Amino acid sequence: MTKTIYADILFLINFIVNYLILFTTARISSAPIRRLRLFFGASVGAIYGVAVFFPGLSFLSATASKIAVSVLIVFIAFGKRELSKNTLLFLAASLGFAGTVFAATLLGLGDFCEINNGICYLHVSAPVLIISSFIAYILLSAVFNRHASHSRHKISRVCVKNNVSEIVLSALHDTGNSLRDPATNAPVVISDYENICAIFPQDVRKILDEVSPSAYPLSLDKLASHGTFKLIPYKTVNTPFALMLAYLPDEISVDGHIIENALIAISSSPVSDGGAYTAII
Repeated sequence: MTKTIYADILFLINFIVNYLILFTTARISSAPIRRLRLFFGASVGAIYGVAVFFPGLSFLSATASKIAVSVLIVFIAFGKRELSKNTLLFLAASLGFAGTVFAATLLGLGDFCEINNGICYLHVSAPVLIISSFIAYILLSAVFNRHASHSRHKISRVCVKNNVSEIVLSALHDTGNSLRDPATNAPVVISDYENICAIFPQDVRKILDEVSPSAYPLSLDKLASHGTFKLIPYKTVNTPFALMLAYLPDEISVDGHIIENALIAISSSPVSDGGAYTAII
């Protein structure tokens, strides 16, 4: 039996799924999450998802077209940095999402029909789509370790710039460090006040010098007018929940590569006992 496909519903479903896939890709690759860019990337994917069903645009179903559109979507969402890596992760995440939703149809939670050029349109309800996507996100996050590319003993040169000030830190890549800005998913470099105090304006140093390192988060209100400061939640083996004061400088680069929106957080204790490194990423 032929089923009617509504373009507006198809666009909406494709947009939601593409947004979730891009969000998952960002989490897996540790790329900063910029919601507006994800929105435009998901919109392009949704437009493609609708256009591929038009008879005169059947060439869009070709493998080359799918790869080209995937690269375009990833470029819009994340930019040209690590484009190949992010595209491969995007494709892997897409397969994971598609497989999970298809599995839901096999379990009787939906049905599907095959179109002339081999494109399958899945008929699933919104709850099934959301639950399937959530399951796919969990599975993909478990399979892809976001820190897999980091060597535990690798030391990198981290340069932090702020106006006319600049400091250079030797940072250890720690696979156990999952600290990120919950709002942007940007990475957080951890150091102690003694190593990074030179990057702060004099007024900021005066405020922080008046309190103990453990009380830095309590100074957020006083620091609000002197730059962008945030509280980053974290946990350790002995501390189930705590907050760390973090600062957004003008620029942070790791081995010469600029990390957009990266923060530098102030540890209440030295990050290295032996002084082999002065920061952790």
